[in-house]
Amino acid sequence: MRKELQVLVVSNGYGEDLVGARLIKALDSSISFKVLPIVGMGRAYETLRVDLLNPRQEMPSGGFIRKPGAFFSDICSGLIGLTLGQMGTLRKLRKKVSLSICIGDTYVLWLAGFCAGGKIVFLPTAKSDYMERHFWIERFLMRKYARVVITRDELTAQSLRKSGINAQYLGNVLMDCFEITGVDFGINSSDVVIGLLPGSRKDAYLNIEDMLDIIPGIYLLNPGDKSPPVFMLAMSSTLNLINIRAIAERAYWIFNSPVSDQINKGLTGILTKKINGIDAVIFISDRFGDVINRANLVIGLAGSANEQAAGLGKPLITFPGRGTQARKSFLKKQAKLLGRAVSFVSKRRVPQEVWNILGNPYRIEEMGKEGKARMGGSGAINKIAELILKDFINES
Repeated sequence: MRKELQVLVVSNGYGEDLVGARLIKALDSSISFKVLPIVGMGRAYETLRVDLLNPRQEMPSGGFIRKPGAFFSDICSGLIGLTLGQMGTLRKLRKKVSLSICIGDTYVLWLAGFCAGGKIVFLPTAKSDYMERHFWIERFLMRKYARVVITRDELTAQSLRKSGINAQYLGNVLMDCFEITGVDFGINSSDVVIGLLPGSRKDAYLNIEDMLDIIPGIYLLNPGDKSPPVFMLAMSSTLNLINIRAIAERAYWIFNSPVSDQINKGLTGILTKKINGIDAVIFISDRFGDVINRANLVIGLAGSANEQAAGLGKPLITFPGRGTQARKSFLKKQAKLLGRAVSFVSKRRVPQEVWNILGNPYRIEEMGKEGKARMGGSGAINKIAELILKDFINES
């Protein structure tokens, strides 16, 4: 009888945690999984039968250390101790796991390779040649530690193979990390719906404030031949509805708790406000997949969620936010990744851009095609699971 297999999953980001959780579900249930989320608490894993390792801690930057101030805040919050503790945890697993699956950037690959060692499957979700090529040091680490690198697009796979790296493209894992149930939220099929994606990190609350600032302008610039839009705010499980309510009420929105029928239709909250004589409405829901599926257009200050919306063919508008993630530099890279699927504008230009896009069916179609082409379809998780079982687990 084959002894119980131990597989380590290391991920460093909220979107990466979702990928890891989906991959664990797709793999053999007889495998024993140990999971170390490098960023945050790893809530995506909490409902799974896994050994969730420590230490884990939320940091002020949310994992986006792009300025000295963010780095200093994380240091003051215990980043050095957290990192040393995570390295110690991984060292204790050396020669005890059959395989490590690393999801994120090359830091997490180095961490697992240097500390835990052994065979590694690496999913570099954080980078694509559409944005920028991997640096020489990143390629060196892939050659040194990874048995196989499973990229998010074929362009990146081809580039890595030219550097002697065993790279494969099996589809985009992000497109497997949300569910569409078909719920309509009680919204009329003829209504224009604008999705709002504030993200999942702490700075999502700042993003919500900025989005609420923008909405009156969208109503005021309505060209007149269009019905007022309905807004849908996708609320991540990492966010608190009480905090969202407080932010909305400071901006003079009225919060309404949904009744049972509305809860059954997928709503967790409703915001209303009178704007220029119009009854403005924002529906809040934690059903992310259904929100982006129902949206005609999306305004996003997120990472993975923006990309997933574009992958579903939804025109995407982004603008620089005030938090650690939705910085101008980050969104510019995301715009390179998504190409013409995204319109990156200043905050004040968002209302006009909304109507520019909604009033141009050709542009809507072209943005949708580009997003689907850049992100690829679903089904990657099962293909990756099959590869891992065939080439790494069954040979153990």
